[in-house]
Amino acid sequence: MIVNSKINSVVVLAGGVGAARFLRALALVHNKQATTALVNTGDDTILHGLNISPDIDTVIYTLGEAIDAQRGWGLSDETWRAMESLKRYVDVRPTGSIAAPEWFNLGDKDLATHFYRTARRSEG
Repeated sequence: MIVNSKINSVVVLAGGVGAARFLRALALVHNKQATTALVNTGDDTILHGLNISPDIDTVIYTLGEAIDAQRGWGLSDETWRAMESLKRYVDVRPTGSIAAPEWFNLGDKDLATHFYRTARRSEG
């Protein structure tokens, strides 16, 4: 964390659940407008043609009080119907295909974030 006492600004290098919780606590004691979070994008990936930024999402969901507190990631009251529906394609996909990956689940509400992010990034 870097603090500039002359203008009372704070810059935080952030990544993951711990950083999101730290930022939430910092917001309780410091001016939110004078706080900047530089969030890790090293874990960003593309799945299902969508831009996924797990650390950024964890930070924004936590600060927006929408995080699933029990898991520490994802949105509260999440459902998984889209991922469950994708499973029907696992047995028919060709060997080596990246279609319908099972290793990373995206919740139905979380998908909306990725749809929006991907569309905005394609707009430049």
